Parts: sequence; structure tokens; C-alpha cells
Amino acid sequence: MLVNHDETRQVGVVRTLTELDETDGRWICAHVTVTDPPSWLNKSTTASFARATVYAPLIGEDAQRVAAAWVTEMRLLSPDRRPREPLARVLWIGKPESPAAVRTSDRAVAGEVILGGQRMVRHGIGTVLGVR
Repeated sequence: MLVNHDETRQVGVVRTLTELDETDGRWICAHVTVTDPPSWLNKSTTASFARATVYAPLIGEDAQRVAAAWVTEMRLLSPDRRPREPLARVLWIGKPESPAAVRTSDRAVAGEVILGGQRMVRHGIGTVLGVR
């Protein structure tokens, strides 16, 4: 997890990604171990994901629906930044379930994939924080 897209400011590691079906559509939710929380982190902190689109069919003449994508980055946004989706924010802050849940490395490995809570490294694919 980065602050404001800045790769030098990694403040956590995404453990899992899940989908939440809400009345206004499907949302992606990240479960993150925060290793270096910024002083302004709270439950109203805005957040966002970056994606690499896999499939996005046209809807009408000038709109697309992203039907499949890879999450390439999860980020917290500082108080002076706003996400494209105004409702995207931190939902819950709590302590890790166990000391084993806290990663000791201060940087994620390039090419690291978190899949169902399991960590695997795939070299040469860039930084991928989660797949489904």
C-alpha cells in the first residue's frame, strides 16, 4: 500500500482483496497490514486502487464498463487528495489478529502476488498487490 501513488512511501502490504456487493454495485475491499501508518490515517481517510484493464466492452457510443481488471496498486490518499470515487475510503482500523500477520519486510517484492492470503513471487511481471 502506497501513499499518493508514491512508490517510495510504502506504508503497508495488501493481504487479501474481496468483493462486496452493495446496493450501488460491487466494491473491491483490501485487507491491509499497515506497517508505517501516516499520522493522518483514520476511518475517513480516502483510498483508491489502480488497475490494468483486461476486458472493458463499450456501452453505447462513448462509455465503457470495466468487466475484468487486475489490481496493480492500492493507495491511501493524503487529506489534500481526492479519489475518483468519492466514497472510496478506509472502513476499519484494528490490530492484527496475531504477530504472524505482520510482515517484517519494509518493502513488497516486485512481482509479489497476494492470493487468498498466500504470498508468491512472480519475477518480471511488475508489482501486483492482489489477484482474484
